[in-house]
Formats: sequence, structure tokens, C-alpha cells
Amino acid sequence: MKRILLLFVIQISLYGAPLDYFYLYKADSFVKEGKTSEALYYYKQIDDKTDEIHYNMGNLFYKEKSYEKAISSYKNIKDTKLLYQTLHNLGNRYAKMGNKDESIKNYEKALEMFTIHKENEQKVLNNQNKEKALESKYEIEFQSKEIQIKKD
Repeated sequence: MKRILLLFVIQISLYGAPLDYFYLYKADSFVKEGKTSEALYYYKQIDDKTDEIHYNMGNLFYKEKSYEKAISSYKNIKDTKLLYQTLHNLGNRYAKMGNKDESIKNYEKALEMFTIHKENEQKVLNNQNKEKALESKYEIEFQSKEIQIKKD
């Protein structure tokens, strides 16, 4: 049983991930060339889709005016950094489809998420500044103790 499991894991590592990398490379290449359909074909082949891939697929579906598919792709995104952008894009998609209520709802959520994201960014910066200040304080204290020890 262990041998079978080991062979299965080896097979996945040999064939699964490299194919995903190949598909991602091809999809990204087609995006750069402006070939939407081809890029979507390769994005769809990827087994382990990240939030960025879902986001890119949503944008490509939008370009093809496949608004329902764009919305479906966006709804798979969980990353908070992409969430406010995604909600904004969902608002755009619903607006294009004539659904004003959903459009407004998503724009409002996007604004709320953007505000939360910016507040969290500021908290991180504040914490980093506090850590740097503490490091400087401890370094100065350490140096002054070193100097005092040398004097004694």
C-alpha cells in the first residue's frame, strides 16, 4: 500500500505541477499577445488555479463579453488583496448586464474592502515602524552598556 501511495505521489509531482506551469506559461504568453481565447484555453487546463488565475480568467471572459463566466471566475477568489479589485470588476460586469442592484452592491463592497485593506496596510507599516524603533532603542542601550563595560 505504501508503495502505491509513493508511486502516486511521484506521478503527481512528475506530471501534475509541470503541466500546470506549462499551461500557465502558455496562457500568460497568449495574454501578452492579446489572444484571449487561446489564453483562456490554457488557463482552463490548469488543475491548481490560484486566485490570480481566477482573476485573470475573469478579466479575459469580460473582454470576450462572457459576463456570466467572468462573474463565476471572480467568485472563486479568496485573497483579500485581490478581493476589492474583484468586487469592483464584478460591479462593472453586473452593470454591463443591466443588473444595477448587484452592480451597486459590489461597488459598495469593493469600497468597504478597499478601506479595510488600506487600514490593514497602515497597521502593518505602523507595526514595522514600532519594531524598527524598538530595535534602535535596544541597539543604543546595548552599545551604551558595551561602552560602560569597556570603561570598567
